[in-house]
Amino acid sequence: MKSLFKKACFFIFMFFIVSYCEVTYRGHPILNDPWEADSLFVGAGFIVNDSTVDIKVIWKVTDTYRLGELHFMVPGSPDSSIFLFHNIRDSFPEEPDTVNLGKFPSGTQLVFMYKVVDAAGKWPEFENKRLFSGQNRESIDDYISEMTMDTVLPGAYSRRWLAAGKIDDTRVEGGFEDGYNASFRSIIFEVSNVDIIK
Repeated sequence: MKSLFKKACFFIFMFFIVSYCEVTYRGHPILNDPWEADSLFVGAGFIVNDSTVDIKVIWKVTDTYRLGELHFMVPGSPDSSIFLFHNIRDSFPEEPDTVNLGKFPSGTQLVFMYKVVDAAGKWPEFENKRLFSGQNRESIDDYISEMTMDTVLPGAYSRRWLAAGKIDDTRVEGGFEDGYNASFRSIIFEVSNVDIIK
């Protein structure tokens, strides 16, 4: 009987660990948040819907004073990225609000990277550290964020720095965090012709 009890406890413990490693449901955006999505998932990813339709990335809003850059990681070239835009648009009025990435095969996972280039004196440890969309699981995912939230929020989000939610069937919005407050509003951007990976 003790052996059965131990096995049951082990199974419950492992189920909790595996479940916790998956995407974390953040719930509905808070009042006055600039999100269009009804629900947000921390650690979510983006996957291409239709191979005949262009993928477009649209800058939406920022809620930080730390200057950052949003990049698109080129599929199949892990060390190559395409700069999209800065989070603080007032400083770079010449940058477009929308970037057309072109077409990709259906089912292609798209990865975005965000990095702080000027922390403005708060949390300087974030400067030039790469933060990636997706779950950021060691030995599983291609990209692993170079910072962890565990130092301030132990076990909360680990290396997952992006929350994402569906606006409709073809549009997903994502938001990166650039500090430890987990608001995911350092840059909010929209991606068209994609679905969310939970």
